[in-house]
Amino acid sequence: MKFTTASILFLLLFIPVQLLTQTPQNLSQTPLFFSQTSQLLHQTSHHPFQTPLVCDLEIEIKGIRSAEGQIAMGMNNSKEGWPKKPQFEYRWKKEGMKDGSLVVKIDRIPSGTYAISVLDDINSDGKMDMFLGIPREGWGFSMNPPLKLSEPKFEECAVHLDQPVRRISIELRHIGKN
Repeated sequence: MKFTTASILFLLLFIPVQLLTQTPQNLSQTPLFFSQTSQLLHQTSHHPFQTPLVCDLEIEIKGIRSAEGQIAMGMNNSKEGWPKKPQFEYRWKKEGMKDGSLVVKIDRIPSGTYAISVLDDINSDGKMDMFLGIPREGWGFSMNPPLKLSEPKFEECAVHLDQPVRRISIELRHIGKN
């Protein structure tokens, strides 16, 4: 079953009216209705110019050297604040890590262009530990830009979320033993 943008918008406008007219006897059906609507928003037709409204992002983080601490991630949808002031922040324990890799998932991200920074935050303090200006914890960026003396630009790390599920891989970099 294919749905056009117009039919999805109609449903979004129609849902609040339906909910306002629900009686206590049929309110128990509401979660199923929302579940079906969520599925509609996630479906896309095969029209070449149609972009999904939301995307699921699956990220494989490679090169994790320790099971201690957490993985911290920042995400920006514009170059403003990139990469030091993320617009969205996430943290994961390293449970499920295998052979130095961890797969994490973020559901229902609005379609668009994002740049992602990742930190292997071994001491779970939420910041990059430095010694004489040299990072002491692993870090990485979406699109794995080449290493240089400055932070990569937003455009170098830009990931386009324009399909229902997007899978990317980020390779952590390390300087020294830690």
